[in-house]
Amino acid sequence: MVMMIKFYALLFPLALFATPPSWYVKNSLPSKEYELIGYGVGKTKVEAKQSAKVDISNSIQSVIKSSLSIRATSIDDEYSQTIEDNVEETSNIELDNLINIKSEYIDGKYYVALKYINLPFAKKVRLKFDDIQ
Repeated sequence: MVMMIKFYALLFPLALFATPPSWYVKNSLPSKEYELIGYGVGKTKVEAKQSAKVDISNSIQSVIKSSLSIRATSIDDEYSQTIEDNVEETSNIELDNLINIKSEYIDGKYYVALKYINLPFAKKVRLKFDDIQ
């Protein structure tokens, strides 16, 4: 009886710290060069998917445009200078066509992997058309 209690006492801490799936830990799901895989975890599947979306959005680059304009004038010993700095950041992306490629529920947590095809719309259509043929 004492031996049985010691055995359960050793297993109890292991149950508290469940190991996530290896594909999640290693971020190891296969993808093509134009695909982004986002990995997420959460108490609910919705939370896990949201976490995976954030992971994808962190991988996407934004376009940053900046311009600097310096204007100096001098009239009758009076000098004036104006400086105009303009920075614009754009990221034209919609994460609405995500594909759920893997999900697991382990010890109260959802683990999810979502795929985003990072191509312009016309190339996405062509890709789907090629897949149909």
